[in-house]
Amino acid sequence: MSEESGNKYTVQEKKEHILMTALQEFSEKGYDGASTNLIVQRAGVSKGLLFHYFGNKRNLYLATFEMCFQKMLPYFNHKFLQVSSDIIERIMEISLLKLKIAMDQPLMHSFLTAAYIEAPEEVRDEIKTRYEQLTAQYMPYVLENIDYSLFKEDINREKALELIMIILDAITEKYIKTYKKTEKKGTLILKDFVDELEDYLILLKHGIYK
Repeated sequence: MSEESGNKYTVQEKKEHILMTALQEFSEKGYDGASTNLIVQRAGVSKGLLFHYFGNKRNLYLATFEMCFQKMLPYFNHKFLQVSSDIIERIMEISLLKLKIAMDQPLMHSFLTAAYIEAPEEVRDEIKTRYEQLTAQYMPYVLENIDYSLFKEDINREKALELIMIILDAITEKYIKTYKKTEKKGTLILKDFVDELEDYLILLKHGIYK
């Protein structure tokens, strides 16, 4: 898209084109290393137009984040309409969904993962708030309509759920630490996370299920 042909496109289309170009640059170089000069060069627009739409690099990053965020939500909205009533199967299904997203949308997944784990200081509060909103929106789906008849009769339901979440949090924290230490970020790390989580959940299933 060159600026000469810009009149063929709506403002929204122009913005999304710039954001997709910014996504590539931010994903490759991170926030600090990304260049707005290269973004406008790749996008075929003027720097004035970029700053007219987004104001500054910080706002451009946040707009890129929000674009990716919104494009990922349909995956979750569709999945949560048909999650298993088996809480352990449900967690595995959601984890496998994350892996599917990573494979279907590697660039966006990579960008969102980096934003979550290694958020630039300039936008850290906004990123944290957005993910907290996502957790508040979807966590009820994770913990509602559970088939407790699968549990052993002498098992405390609340403690069993707490144990499941503790394991999930522990494996997630391990994944985050591994991610930070690894130079090449990709789906392999996430696949290892899903495989390890499945191993622990199978062990847990033998302990709390009939």
